[in-house]
Amino acid sequence: MQSKLSNAIVKNAIPESQDVSITDTLLPGFELRIRPSGVKAWTFRYRTNAGRQQRLKLGSYPAVTADEARKRALIAAADVATGIDVVARQRADRADAVRQRASTLKIFLDEQYEPWALTHLQTAAFQLKRIRSDFK
Repeated sequence: MQSKLSNAIVKNAIPESQDVSITDTLLPGFELRIRPSGVKAWTFRYRTNAGRQQRLKLGSYPAVTADEARKRALIAAADVATGIDVVARQRADRADAVRQRASTLKIFLDEQYEPWALTHLQTAAFQLKRIRSDFK
């Protein structure tokens, strides 16, 4: 089904027994997916340079309105036009965020430095206590 996606269309869309996609007539790839559970999600469909089709979730209705979802889709379309795979970039950003959360001094001290210090330093307990007190 194709239509100019607006809040009125989304509000009146009824879930069916299978997923329903309503594509936007103004912006290619911009669509609304309606799940049988009633969840309405904004997505942007595109092809990578390798020819693989990807679908980027832009948000869920009503938290994200039609206008806001269209803005997000335009930004994603601009990135895709320059050759960026936005889904791959999103996955890399998430993996980087997980790495950043795990890269703290406490984790380093507990997992790396303390075992090494206990093995190689006579004053390991003193050094660990001093580092932990200086860098709370």
